[in-house]
Amino acid sequence: KGRGSNVRNRPGEAVTVTSSAEVMATVATASTPLEAAFFLKWCRNGRAKRRYVEFDDGLKAIVWKDHAAAKNAGVFPLSNIQDICVGIVTPVTRQAETPPVLCCRPKSGQRLDPNLLISIIAEDRTLDLQALSLQQHQRWADGLIRRFRSHMETSPSEVPGQPGQPGQVASYRPYPQRLRSDRCELRLTCERLHSMTSFSTTVQVMQGSVAGPKLCHSCGLPLSSSGCTHCGAPPGEAMLTT
Repeated sequence: KGRGSNVRNRPGEAVTVTSSAEVMATVATASTPLEAAFFLKWCRNGRAKRRYVEFDDGLKAIVWKDHAAAKNAGVFPLSNIQDICVGIVTPVTRQAETPPVLCCRPKSGQRLDPNLLISIIAEDRTLDLQALSLQQHQRWADGLIRRFRSHMETSPSEVPGQPGQPGQVASYRPYPQRLRSDRCELRLTCERLHSMTSFSTTVQVMQGSVAGPKLCHSCGLPLSSSGCTHCGAPPGEAMLTT
């Protein structure tokens, strides 16, 4: 329980349902400010550091630092993202879950919680963040996916690692090969969705000759039979046919 990329709401928790209009108005919802907050940032040594994380709309990037007034310690542009996952899915989080015998184990108060993990994946590293609450986790997972989807709609042909606009330059330390992840489902899904929304396909869907995909109410991405593998929404409460 708690492993993998699916996160379920705990019993008794309210589930926020987003209307179809809100889901499809991606650019508008993506412009909503994403509140900066402290996270536990899991490092490649198996330990976590408390870091202040914010989304910089000017840089179109996730930025982390020691505290709100500090200089940027790392910049992770949307253009570098391959996937955004929840749960224990990356080498870094798996190592934090079961650190090697000779590895420094996490300090007290740094317990790994799969239900609070968000992993942002690039080709050359991952950014593994642990929220301090379920509400913060849901807000950031949903917000980052929306922003990435909006970015892909406006820049579908952009090559990862080669930003198309000034300022979209990564500033972080690449990980060794053994700590990287090859997951890229979110980027591929967005590329497929962009292709599906061509003029001819849109006309066919409107005429009813082509069945539209079932999308997640929270993040707007296709659902699997078990629910949304990106934001963790259950299938029965997040189904929409376009």
